[in-house]
Amino acid sequence: MIVALEDDVAEALSAEYDQEVRHFVCDIADLAQVKSLRSEIDRIDVLVNNAGV
Repeated sequence: MIVALEDDVAEALSAEYDQEVRHFVCDIADLAQVKSLRSEIDRIDVLVNNAGV
C-alpha cells in the first residue's frame, strides 16, 4: 500500500513493484482524509513515514 498526497505520484510508485500494490491519495494533515483512508484499510503491519523535507 502506498499513500501519497498526489494521485500521479502514488500511481507511479505502485507501478514500480512486480506485485499488486494498492495506492491511495491522502493529505495526512487533514484528519477527515485520514479517517476516510482508515475506513478502507483492514490493518497496517509496517508503517514507514518518508516525508520529504
